[in-house]
Order: sequence, then C-alpha cells, then structure tokens
Amino acid sequence: MAFSRKTRPEFKLANINHIIEETLSLLDYQAGLQQVKIKRQYDPELLPVLADPAQLKQAFLNLFMNAQDAMPEGGELSIRTRNLGTKAVRVRISDTGMGIPKEHYSQIFEPFYTTKKGGGGAGLGLSVVYGIIKEHQGTIKVDSVVGQGTTFTIRLPARRPEEHADSPQKI
Repeated sequence: MAFSRKTRPEFKLANINHIIEETLSLLDYQAGLQQVKIKRQYDPELLPVLADPAQLKQAFLNLFMNAQDAMPEGGELSIRTRNLGTKAVRVRISDTGMGIPKEHYSQIFEPFYTTKKGGGGAGLGLSVVYGIIKEHQGTIKVDSVVGQGTTFTIRLPARRPEEHADSPQKI
C-alpha cells in the first residue's frame, strides 16, 4: 500500500523483535485455526535497525501469510533473529510447507509472478517484500526443499543506539 501511495518511508531506530511480534499478533488467532504452530527464537540482545516499522510490518506480514498458505494442513512457522556481529541483523522465517521448486527462485520476487494454484494470489506479495527490504539497504534470499518447507533469510544493517543517521547504511 505504501508503494502505491508513493509515501516516503519514515526511518527511525527500531527493534526488529518488536516489529515481528506486533505483526505476529495479527496472525496468532488465524494460525491457531489453521493448526500452524508459531515458534519464536528472538535474540534478546538484538541491535536496532534504521527502519520504517510500518513497511517492515507489511513485508513480514506478506511472508507470514505466504508461509501459512503453504501449510494448508498445518505445520510450523519459525522466526529467528540474530545479530551478525555489529554490522547486521538477520531474520530467518521458515515454514514446513510445500516448498518452492528451485527453478522458480529467479522469478518469485518479480511482480505478478505466483506459484499459487487456482488464482490464489496476485503475485505482488514477494515483489513488495523485495522492494521494502531493498529500500532498507538489506538483502533477502530464499532456500526451499519441495515437500519440506521454505526459509527466507533477511539481512538488515544494524545500528548502535548512539548512531544518528538519516538513511540506512549498506551491509
């Protein structure tokens, strides 16, 4: 939505653990209904990132909803955060769903590309996620095994609380 409105991101120091938890609170009830167990492994000493929390919530929401869709019979959604030294924060989002064939990796972040059967998606979710992560000077990678699940790994530049800058630094 933010991209369609052409609003400028409002970057501030933010805790990824809090952003993820706020986003998960929107899905807890639905996840329970779909028999999706959510496993949280947050680094308690996670460094802050310079971020637009609303945009990151949108990115995480898309990834969490895709994970739930990939587990129609239930499963486990695992979210892990970790400091990578003092320069970056890593977020790993894994599911025990259907998986994505490797031949689709190069296309999944393209607009209007979907692997969902029967018109189950517009193919915009992952392209929005990709755009948000790039705007935050981060990276996103996918690893998947068909029939076993998918992991998205996001790296974002970390900031020390005493650092004051107007835009994200590259990692």
